[in-house]
Amino acid sequence: MTENKSCERKVAHPSRKAARMAARILHRKGEIGANAYLCDNCGKWHVGIAGAIARIRIQRQQSRRQRQSGKRQKPRRQRRQPAWQ
Repeated sequence: MTENKSCERKVAHPSRKAARMAARILHRKGEIGANAYLCDNCGKWHVGIAGAIARIRIQRQQSRRQRQSGKRQKPRRQRRQPAWQ
């Protein structure tokens, strides 16, 4: 496979494991939606970052999982007592 101009600016990882480790590092730094993929042009592994719509979908899924697991719960609003009590 030959190098393409679209691969010049990207970091090429020799293996899937190396690319996945790089994606995890990006995720720890706050980049949501980083994932490893095999390039059709050069045959090496790159790390791609999801677009805005996919990023929003991932954030919603993560917050839904947190709510279901009970890690992050919204504080309950205090009910106001009626004035006559």
